[in-house]
Amino acid sequence: KDVEFRNVFFGVSAQNDLIISQANPDHEFPLLLHRDTSIYGINIVTGYAEERYPQQPLMIEALVGRAIQRMTIFRMNKNLINKIKLLSNTSNEDTNTALKKEIKEEVISWSYELKDTPYFGGEKISIVYIYFIVILWRMKVAGIIFEKEQYDYINTYQDSIFTASYFIESLSERDRDFL
Repeated sequence: KDVEFRNVFFGVSAQNDLIISQANPDHEFPLLLHRDTSIYGINIVTGYAEERYPQQPLMIEALVGRAIQRMTIFRMNKNLINKIKLLSNTSNEDTNTALKKEIKEEVISWSYELKDTPYFGGEKISIVYIYFIVILWRMKVAGIIFEKEQYDYINTYQDSIFTASYFIESLSERDRDFL
């Protein structure tokens, strides 16, 4: 959206936990502090940003198009993002293996979109595209990889995103270690 912002990453400490819980009792991320208001939860933060900064919209203008985007995001949350969160919160090897397989299969089922449009979900950068690249990045960080020959188009798509300057600039210091 080309809006000025500042990323702040909190280390784990009792003081930081207290600060975060005062601004966000559910410990839901991302957390947006804007003026005197704390806004949290990915859907709420993105909706707020869309309404607060309407220039360069990330949602389609047409009502039906927005509904389709919202349903796609709902499905991404249910079938991918929630499983990625589970993956990062479990140490059971069998559970991790099963979750990685489910996540990978779900992304493969969506991959037809990568062949038909320049951006996942359409001809322009949209909220759906942003969700998808975050999912692909979290997959990379979790070590979920696609076999070269069979899914080369997914690997090529990932490489084009992960080497783009706008993507690299958006990463935290910790995430840059995974490049």
